[in-house]
Amino acid sequence: MMSKVATVPLVGLCSWVVLACSAGEAPQSPPAPQTSSSNAGAMGAATMARSDATATKTAGSPAVGGAGQPASAPAAGSGGVSAGSGSIAMQTPAAGMVAAPAAAGSSSSAPSPSGNCAQPGSDLEKAVCAADDFLSKLTPAESMAVELDFGDKVKRTTWSNLPGVDRSGIMMGMLSADAQKAALSMMQSVLSDSGMNDLNGLRAADEYLGTQSTGSVLGLFGSGKYTIAVLGKPSLTEDWAIMFGGHHLAYNLTFLGGKTFTMPSHLGVEPKMPFMINGASYEPLSDESKTLAAVFKALSDTERTAAFLTGQSFQDVLVGPVEYQTGKLDMVKSKYPTGSNRKGLSVAMLSDAQKDLVKAAIQAWVGDYAPSVAAALLSEYTSSEAYADTLLAWAGTQASGVDVDVEGTYARIDGPRVWIELVCQAAINFPGQTHFHAMFRDKQNDYGGSL
Repeated sequence: MMSKVATVPLVGLCSWVVLACSAGEAPQSPPAPQTSSSNAGAMGAATMARSDATATKTAGSPAVGGAGQPASAPAAGSGGVSAGSGSIAMQTPAAGMVAAPAAAGSSSSAPSPSGNCAQPGSDLEKAVCAADDFLSKLTPAESMAVELDFGDKVKRTTWSNLPGVDRSGIMMGMLSADAQKAALSMMQSVLSDSGMNDLNGLRAADEYLGTQSTGSVLGLFGSGKYTIAVLGKPSLTEDWAIMFGGHHLAYNLTFLGGKTFTMPSHLGVEPKMPFMINGASYEPLSDESKTLAAVFKALSDTERTAAFLTGQSFQDVLVGPVEYQTGKLDMVKSKYPTGSNRKGLSVAMLSDAQKDLVKAAIQAWVGDYAPSVAAALLSEYTSSEAYADTLLAWAGTQASGVDVDVEGTYARIDGPRVWIELVCQAAINFPGQTHFHAMFRDKQNDYGGSL
């Protein structure tokens, strides 16, 4: 067996399954499902407060939970995918389903920072308007769970790709249909159509995974188990953040003095092959995985050998959520290869056509975000100066190359700032198949460099 790089803690339920496939290593037990312990009281109060929400909301706020009924977290495997919209559709709050998002920049009753939320101008103004609208839909008890202190760095790093662990915010399934719809409209304001396709597709995958699960993992999965939080007051000039995440999904957006920072982001999916649930079809992360694989397939044999990480194997991503609940980036920074340990093939040595493929692979990741943000990141990550210090690297079965259907395949783009890595693990519920874990980080600007 080849030597292994250090594995990442708290990365993926799938990690314990893959470990079981390695000689001499015993599988770990997956965590028991739980609500966010740091907000458990507020979340429980949010559910209990549903019946008297109209008495406690300010005038003009909509009643929540329909006819005063409490919203509860969904049962794993509950259905509800809208065939026409391509998003998971709300049926009842108790089902934990989510509503199709409103278009970015749609009219809102919340006050605009510039006085016009009916026609917000910049991407940031759209985000502030949508965030204000979402917060206006919450009961006071829900607000306690959702609206957190931006200065609480531990809360800002309380995210993971594991199901059933502590996360900042409140579960979507505990919100009313109105609040869930507003939450997705907020996410639509900061993500592109491609990003929303990933968000909806990964939540749908978790619903699908729930229908296939048995035994100790039963009940861990479902679209209503994803959490949302807003840290700080939404503003065009002040500091604030949005966190949205759950199993195989973490969006962490930070807004500092009018600038938007989109990393870190974790995406993963099982099943990775196309699937259908309630009449709608999904294949999330297909663009990200296909464009990254295309980069390595376009290399010559000599180039592919130069990019191969000899003696290294990967059971998971290298720089996963290692900062979990620390409020610091020390562990993250220690994971990046440096000096003589930083290996791979220089992008600067590639042909123009090959560089275009690298650009397309990076575009698939930055393109998940609002247009102005994505354009700036793509320009910075793919400049000639950046390419001069950007390496391609991969590991796995050398004879197979970068084949996403082969367990242990690993590929990354390692630039002076950009860090994109994808690993193929054994699927949990689909024998003989693989599934994805991926990380998208900015070495200088995770959390806007504010931790």
